Amino acid sequence: MTITGETRSFWTCVLLVSVVKLLMLKSYRSTDFEVHRNWLAITHSLPLEKWYYESTSEWTLDYPPLFAYFEWILSYGALVFDPKMLDVQNLNYASPMTILYQKLTVIVTDVILAYGVLECSKVMSLIIPKTGTNPKSNYATELFGLIFINGGLFMVDHIHFQYNGFLFGILMLSIARISKGKCFQGAFLFASLLSLKHIFLYIAPAIGIYLLRTCCITTDRRGVPRAINRSSVRLWGIVGSVAAVAFGPFYKHIPQILQRLFPFKRGLSHAYWAPNIWAGYNSLDLILGYGLRLGKSGATSGLVGESSLAVLPQVQPIHSFLITAVAMLPILWTLWRNPSPTSFIYAVTLTAWTSFMFGYHVHEKAILNVIIPFSLIALLNQNLFFLTLVAGTVSLFPLLFTPFEIVLKAVLTVFHASVASQIVKPKLNWYQTLYILGFLPVYIFENLGDALIPKLPFLPLLLVSDYTFLGIGICYLSLYWKFVTNQEQTVTTKKSLTPREKSTPQIQPDNVRVLRQRSTKNLQYTNK
Repeated sequence: MTITGETRSFWTCVLLVSVVKLLMLKSYRSTDFEVHRNWLAITHSLPLEKWYYESTSEWTLDYPPLFAYFEWILSYGALVFDPKMLDVQNLNYASPMTILYQKLTVIVTDVILAYGVLECSKVMSLIIPKTGTNPKSNYATELFGLIFINGGLFMVDHIHFQYNGFLFGILMLSIARISKGKCFQGAFLFASLLSLKHIFLYIAPAIGIYLLRTCCITTDRRGVPRAINRSSVRLWGIVGSVAAVAFGPFYKHIPQILQRLFPFKRGLSHAYWAPNIWAGYNSLDLILGYGLRLGKSGATSGLVGESSLAVLPQVQPIHSFLITAVAMLPILWTLWRNPSPTSFIYAVTLTAWTSFMFGYHVHEKAILNVIIPFSLIALLNQNLFFLTLVAGTVSLFPLLFTPFEIVLKAVLTVFHASVASQIVKPKLNWYQTLYILGFLPVYIFENLGDALIPKLPFLPLLLVSDYTFLGIGICYLSLYWKFVTNQEQTVTTKKSLTPREKSTPQIQPDNVRVLRQRSTKNLQYTNK
């Protein structure tokens, strides 16, 4: 990929998409907009030791310290646009300049996502070959289409309002560096990511196991682990240094921060159920409660907080944690036994997916933690990826409910699904096609259900959660089984390296830390 050719075209497309995002400046914004405005005010107006205690607004600071520093930096730009947004007492303040500034910050910071996508495309073009669909295309174009213009990410960040783009950009950079064998850079990036948003703990087990296996363990010629080497000390030093910089200034307030980061009293499910196993569990309890006339489940109250089930046993945080941990073990064991760049990306996707499926109080937006890394191996799992993409995007629909956004979310989903289908070229069978077509009546009922059945206002949301859970759950089990039984596609590619590639350390799947062959003319990768 040359700077004057494909790279320039890539950044031109990034600029064009950013212009489109500007058109969304006056679109709907959720309470998350006020959340981040309040965090700007807290970090700018109050001393550091009060950041995690301030509670004038119900939207208290509940992200890790590096994100608080990020808001603090942004607050100085806010002074130029409208200083009134930095008043802690100025609740629900949303002047035109406030809206402009906050939405611009999301658009501008998306450049990190674009850079992460570009870096990942360079790695993926080496470890995953073209599979015959469009061998002349490049991974930068494909990942741009799958990730940077992802319909769900667009809805959550640029309409609903959040800062997921630049966070996923850091995740992409971390994956790219680790896959290249640059373990220390990757560890630094991922440790920084955890200190920005703790939801990425979902994939920390996969990152940790892969770094341990490839960077910290000395192996013999057969690849059998023998001993821990000195790199482990340096690796832990990097992670510890990031944590010290992030949390060090708050050392007296760590218990308060942890209480804010992990509020277990919010209940098993969010007000709107994420499409995971607990959505099915809640629905079953609701059906049993009505059928056996044993009472009504409190899970359909639409409120955040602990709710009682009518029939089934109550699920506590420890139960959810144990189920998640047990479900992850086969994934991590498979990664340990086969530590290649491709299996690493599979494991990252599946650990995120496992946490989404069984985690406690999972938000519906967390499906993006699955879809974004899954995009990197989409060409190896065309049908599974496409079904997950469509189901995951539709699961976000209840976030947008104003008249204009009702139409816009459908347009965005159809557009991105069309782009994705041209890239991955899924070959759906009859029942998969029938499932995709089923989203049309689900969409109609989601938006007209209140008028049709006013006495059951939660029913349209329940239908969206359960129908998308059906597809997401089946795809999860399919990819899980494919990975742990070593059925992921064998990757064997030979290609001539350009002069620039010859001077770049190449990836060796069995031991990514060893990067010695700089002049090899041909490259072979095998992912068992």
